[in-house]
Amino acid sequence: EAPHVSGNSGDTKFARLFTHGLTDARGECELVTVHPAGYPHSDLPSHIHLALEGRDKDLRWTEIRFEDCPRMTPAVRAESERAGYVVAPVETRPDGGKRCVAEFRLPA
Repeated sequence: EAPHVSGNSGDTKFARLFTHGLTDARGECELVTVHPAGYPHSDLPSHIHLALEGRDKDLRWTEIRFEDCPRMTPAVRAESERAGYVVAPVETRPDGGKRCVAEFRLPA
């Protein structure tokens, strides 16, 4: 029933873009991607799904949602934060590109 599974979004059952990254010695990882739009026929804000794996090898599913999305209303932001998602501010760089920083903490 969800828009990303049943909607006409081009990613039925699978993500359109996928990557795998490892953190460095400081626990940091940089992801360069497109700034996504929200799903069609949905009120969900633009977001990226993440599966984070800590030392305990348990996967934790979360999202980065983008503060500059027109769908990011105060109510959606509050729901996003209650769900544990990062709502990332988006900075426009001088070259027109966009950048955001999202921080996640996993158990040691």
